[in-house]
Amino acid sequence: MNEQALISGLRQGDEQALRMLLQQQGPSVYRLLIRSGCQPEDAEELLQDVMLSAFRNIRQFREDASLRTWLYRLTTNRLHDFWRYQQRSKRKGWHISLFRTDSPEPIAELPSTPPADGKYDENRHRELLQAALDQLPQQQKSAFLLTQEGGYSYEEAAGILGVSKSSLESLVFRARQNLRKRLEHHYKK
Repeated sequence: MNEQALISGLRQGDEQALRMLLQQQGPSVYRLLIRSGCQPEDAEELLQDVMLSAFRNIRQFREDASLRTWLYRLTTNRLHDFWRYQQRSKRKGWHISLFRTDSPEPIAELPSTPPADGKYDENRHRELLQAALDQLPQQQKSAFLLTQEGGYSYEEAAGILGVSKSSLESLVFRARQNLRKRLEHHYKK
C-alpha cells in the first residue's frame, strides 16, 4: 500500500490501514524508542501509544512532510513526555542499546586509537557508549540518534524535533563533542 492510500485509509478509520502502518513504520519507531533509552517493555507500550495517536489524529497530518517524519515527530513528543514522567517519579536504571540487534555496528563515532590499557573489550566499549549517551541532554540525544541511527537528513530531523536546521546542526555537533569528552580518557590520545 503506498503512502497516499495508507493516509486515506487511516483518515477513513480503516483498522487494516492501522495494521499496515504498524507493519511498515512500527519497526523503525521501535528502534528509535530503544535507542533513546527505553526498556523493551516501555518501548512496546510507547509504540502502541504513538500508533494509536497517529490513527486518532491523522486528520491533523498536513502532508507537508512524509508520514514517516510526522510519525517520528509524534514519537519524539511522546518520548519527551515519558522522560519528564520518569524524572518526576525518580525512576532510574534505563539501559540504552547502542548497537543494532542484528549487527554490532556502533552508532557513535569513537576515537580510532585503542583503549589506554591496549585491550579492546566490546562489552566495556558498549558500556562506555551507553553511559556517555545517557548523560547527553535529551535534545542532543534525540538529534544525534535521529541523524546518526535513524538515517534522517538534518532537514527531516529538524522537522521532527521542531527546531531549525541550524539548531539541529548545533545539537548534533554538541552531542558529538560531549560524547568525545566523556570517552576520550578511556582511549589513548
